[in-house]
Amino acid sequence: MVKEIIDDKHLLGNCLNSKALGQRKNCNLPGVLVDLPVLGPKDVEDVQKFAAAFGMDFVAASFVQHADDVRFIRKMLDEAGGLNVKIISKIESWHGVTNYDDILALTDGIMVARGDLAMEVPSEKVALAQKMMTTKANIAGKFVVTATQMLESMTSNPLPTRAEMTDVANAVFDGTDAVMLSGETANGSWPTLAVSTMANIVTNAEVGVNSYQNFQYIREFTDRPMDSRQAVLANVAKNVVDTDAGLVLLMASGRHGLEGSLEYVRYIVKYRPRAPVLLITQDPALARACAPWYGVIPKVYKQLPETHKDMELELFLEDVVLAAVKEGLCPAGKQVVCALQTHQPALQGVGVGAAATPEAEVPMLRFKVAPGAAAKPPGHGMPRSGSKPKIAGSMGTQHGSTGKLTAQKKVGSMGQLAQAFSAASGGPAAAAAGGGGGVARHKDSEAYWQKTLSLRKTSIA
Repeated sequence: MVKEIIDDKHLLGNCLNSKALGQRKNCNLPGVLVDLPVLGPKDVEDVQKFAAAFGMDFVAASFVQHADDVRFIRKMLDEAGGLNVKIISKIESWHGVTNYDDILALTDGIMVARGDLAMEVPSEKVALAQKMMTTKANIAGKFVVTATQMLESMTSNPLPTRAEMTDVANAVFDGTDAVMLSGETANGSWPTLAVSTMANIVTNAEVGVNSYQNFQYIREFTDRPMDSRQAVLANVAKNVVDTDAGLVLLMASGRHGLEGSLEYVRYIVKYRPRAPVLLITQDPALARACAPWYGVIPKVYKQLPETHKDMELELFLEDVVLAAVKEGLCPAGKQVVCALQTHQPALQGVGVGAAATPEAEVPMLRFKVAPGAAAKPPGHGMPRSGSKPKIAGSMGTQHGSTGKLTAQKKVGSMGQLAQAFSAASGGPAAAAAGGGGGVARHKDSEAYWQKTLSLRKTSIA
């Protein structure tokens, strides 16, 4: 309790409780709008001469109180050439909470810094503020980090309390993209164990997340109208649930620049797909920028196919899916939802010569089947005596005992789509389509699209 203000740098007060006080501790003024810049002179120097100069991916700003703070940080970064440096706004004061919507609109990510926040607002309101900030960040498609005292007891103990375990799990249930340790790893006695414990808690908590409910909720509160890309990519999370997919394969070439590619990735992870999102890119900066986002596993390739035709001929997607199965990212026999950036922009009009607009590009969704035999669910008995086993080819195609086309057959590669289409229509392509080389599959693709276009012309006529 403050008794007397001696001068500009000293005050006299009474301690209200007994506690060991360390060095370089900060001072909180609950409810007071501190009239200080978000970055001091030394902070500006660090941001411009270190973060921007050396190409840091993120800067985290403490005690962001209003949108002007974010604008000031962005200006300092841009002036020093740090156009691609992303800003994480740490919400640690009551004014940050009350101005949260304006801050969220400008920042790249949010950190719910509960330690100082609990000093600025009543402790019983911290949980409510955390849930509010997490939910709004989910709807806006901005990543959110939950931090401070998550496993505080592991600073000195090898095991966390049950309440701390539940706290980490509840952050996952609420929709956080990342959880962060601070004192547990900065000066704790069990830093490595604290990280592995938190990872295990998060992994198990994700099993209890209702992905379909999350998708519906976020989509319900997303502003309308959406642009065409978000309208298409929003369905990736729904398709994962509907097909019980084991992986989302996202290919972002980076040709739109970092911001354009980040927006493309954001439209997918915003809706919280249940399966891991494998991001294939040739831009290392994009891979690093996506690191905090929910479920994203980036992988950098030296070169990506330039067109979808090249992708088909080179069997690029098949090779990527096979590698994902080998690395344990996708179970064998599971569906893979592929979201690919198109190289031909959508047209504004429908007439010949209509102008193409890059911002109107509509991504293309495909389905693949992970190679290998799918594991049987619990309760399935042994095959009957004398029955022939199902054989999975290199492309994961399978025929059921009834001779009908299975789901894997219908939604596999483009060649399999052509085969399924021809089999249904009685066309000759069924004999030509197969799980062989890329040339045969490409011919099947052409036959499929020619048939589709002919039907469209007939329908229009």
